[in-house]
This record gives sequence, C-alpha cells and structure tokens, in this order.
Amino acid sequence: MPYNLKWGNDEQTLLYLTLEGALSWEQLYESMQGMKDWADSVSHPIVTITDVTRADKLPLSNVLKLKPAFAIKSENTRLAIIVGMPSFQQTMVNLFMSLYKQLAGEVPVAFVETIEKAEALAARELVK
Repeated sequence: MPYNLKWGNDEQTLLYLTLEGALSWEQLYESMQGMKDWADSVSHPIVTITDVTRADKLPLSNVLKLKPAFAIKSENTRLAIIVGMPSFQQTMVNLFMSLYKQLAGEVPVAFVETIEKAEALAARELVK
C-alpha cells in the first residue's frame, strides 16, 4: 500500500498520512477518503500532516485532477499541513484552491519542508 494513516497522539488531534512511492490518482483519492473517515470518527478539531517526501510526484499537468481530492474533506480539520511538496506543485495546489474556493473549503493549507516543522506548526495550532 503506497500510503499509511496513523494518529499522532492519544488525544487523536493529530492525524498523519504518509505517501510513499508510486501513487495513482485513485490511490490518492482513496487515501484522502481514509483521512476524512478517520477525522470524522472524532468529535473535535484535528490537524492533519501529509508527508509526501517519499512519494513519487503525481503529474499535475491537469489541475482538475485535484478536484476529487479537495471534495473529500472533514469539517473537523482545522489545518492541513503538507510536508515536502515541490514548489511547482505547491503553486498548482494554491491555484486550484483559488479557482475552486467553494469546493476546497476554508481549511487552511500550510506547506513545510520537514516533518519537524510540521509537528511544531501543528503543536501551535492545537493549543489555540
């Protein structure tokens, strides 16, 4: 399986999604649905950390491929942090979020280079 989900703490306020190797668009959508299901299983806000540092890059030549992924979101997600996404792909995600704001929703997305930076950002967000 090219992805793994796990809670980052006993309080279930931090959810990790790790993507590894080659990943099809369908597997990406499946991983996002899994993340939503886990987030919906609790009744409090959470922060998600998606680590793409060991994943092969998905071709983003068609930004509309992101549409199904953004349609799969939990209302419990307070902040989505993405680790290790190349700057071009960050630009494409931001472009998509601007074009499809209603679909993408109001969940803020932060891009960071390392898991340590993601965890520090998540810790600050969770104490708010």
